[in-house]
Amino acid sequence: MLCLRALGKMESKIMSSTVLDETVDVICEKYGERLRWITVERLAVGVFFTAVKLSCGSGGISYTPAIEIHSDPGPPPFNMDPPRRFKGMPVVEVLASRENSILFRTIRLVVMNALAAGPLGQGERYQVVEGPDVLDLIDLDRVRRIAMVGAIVPFIRRLKDFPGVELKVIEKKSNTLTEDTGHFCAPLEQTQQALAECDLAIITGAAVANGTIDSLLEWTSPNASTLVVGPTASFVPDALFSRGVAIVSGVMVSDPDRAVDMVSEGALAYHLFHECVKKVSCINPNRMNGPLCIARGFQNTGR
Repeated sequence: MLCLRALGKMESKIMSSTVLDETVDVICEKYGERLRWITVERLAVGVFFTAVKLSCGSGGISYTPAIEIHSDPGPPPFNMDPPRRFKGMPVVEVLASRENSILFRTIRLVVMNALAAGPLGQGERYQVVEGPDVLDLIDLDRVRRIAMVGAIVPFIRRLKDFPGVELKVIEKKSNTLTEDTGHFCAPLEQTQQALAECDLAIITGAAVANGTIDSLLEWTSPNASTLVVGPTASFVPDALFSRGVAIVSGVMVSDPDRAVDMVSEGALAYHLFHECVKKVSCINPNRMNGPLCIARGFQNTGR
């Protein structure tokens, strides 16, 4: 079995407790020696999303944390002589690098998302549901307190009038929200309390891109049902499942070349869903009988 330690690319302690590093181990286990021969064919770091096409034909999408990238005090991955070129780079080099700039972490993540297409598409290990909105997969009638980290406006509009539900939204850029959604925002310093007290936690994939996902999951009540949602959360879900996440809802890229082209031109999620990506939710079987049961119609649905 291929592992990055054997390639001599990482420090002796390659296994850390982070979601992303554990996911790299899962990818190595699933691909084995095949991983050596896969390279980056195309890459676009757009203003809203980052997209990649790999030489094996798979594609991936991730949120671009533009504000964090521009404020990152560390050197960017292109700040070397000669400049680093990602086109043609083996994916094992991307995965094994200990470079910690936010831009490089974003590229590493989008490569991981692209590599998830094979394992998730096989449908042997994961219970995968295509198409429905993730909120349709859970029993919302049993929800009383919701903590949402990262504002998902369509979710807020759907949940705000749900009877008997208290909704708290943690959003750094709360000033960008409209009046009908913005008044659900709680101060950032209430994040830990909101997650500890909720029975449904909704965390956007942006938390993976900006490096806060591990802390957020530690703060979340073990009795809560946790959803990690968004195109960025499209990697194999094992590490999230082991931390009690009930559903990981991301995307599969149906046309990688089109995705790269659109992202390079500033496409929004709405445009991508109409042309080159589709919603995919992975359900944690160990959480199906938790405080929020998976909606009845989807319990036995898979690929």
